[in-house]
Amino acid sequence: MGRRGLLPQQLHRRYVRPRRPVVTAVSLRGQGIAAASVRFEDICGALPALATLSLPENSLAGGISGVTACTGFQDLTLAFNGFSGAVPNLSPLTKLRTLNISSNCFAGAFPWASLVSMPELAKPHRVSAANIGGVIPPGIGDLLNLDDLELADNYLTGEIPPEITKLTELQVLDLYNNSLRGHLPVGFGKLTKLQWFDASMNNLNGSLSELRSLTQLVSLQLFDNT
Repeated sequence: MGRRGLLPQQLHRRYVRPRRPVVTAVSLRGQGIAAASVRFEDICGALPALATLSLPENSLAGGISGVTACTGFQDLTLAFNGFSGAVPNLSPLTKLRTLNISSNCFAGAFPWASLVSMPELAKPHRVSAANIGGVIPPGIGDLLNLDDLELADNYLTGEIPPEITKLTELQVLDLYNNSLRGHLPVGFGKLTKLQWFDASMNNLNGSLSELRSLTQLVSLQLFDNT
């Protein structure tokens, strides 16, 4: 297995080979792991109780379609690697609470509709610098528990959907460096818990009057818009 990708060598040595009966969390941040592909289905097959998988800041590559077999995942962090291809339909991950796939090399649109099947998704949803395109769909408004939405440094187009104003638990909204256009949606001022809002380097225009209601803001960045 090892570096050719069935299971990262460090993960296999530390968690699988000892045959520990109940491993619920694996965290291997910045361990220098290099693999041309990762068979996520083998990871969750070998560790059936695994709920948290955190592999950020390594040199992992290939697609992540196998992650859909890991239906017990609650927290998934794959940020700062070289994963590529399309982000798969994540609907099978119904227990997911946090998702961070930022700073990878994905292509195409993000499967927004699949997030509706994740009622527990509340904490960070981070897809910054993930090379994804498309529009932010109206369905984003169904993620009512979301408090951190980070979509910076991508290729998102279209307008900020008015349904985003339903996310009244949001504390962080990062839309920096996309190709979003239009104005802030009516009702944006309902996001009264918002503390960090960055929509810089887009093509936004229009009135900023909605921001008057955001009394909890500690950081507001809107530079380089039309």
